[in-house]
Amino acid sequence: GVDKGLLVVRASTDSALALREGDVILDISGREPMSTAHALRILSSFEPGETMRVTIMRQRQRQTLEVKVPESDAAVWVGAAR
Repeated sequence: GVDKGLLVVRASTDSALALREGDVILDISGREPMSTAHALRILSSFEPGETMRVTIMRQRQRQTLEVKVPESDAAVWVGAAR
């Protein structure tokens, strides 16, 4: 249903991002990720406690997920997104 974005092939059930397999990430707080590495850089730019908006396509419907960056270890946060 879209011609750009990052397809989520595998999604961790314990991720704070609440992504599901088959979701397409369109933007992260207005920034369009061009690759998985770029998406991880965007995610790692947020500080613990900050809220970000992740715009996705899920089952042909555009949705915006509001995600608060956990106060826990930043490496775990970024790792959860992989």
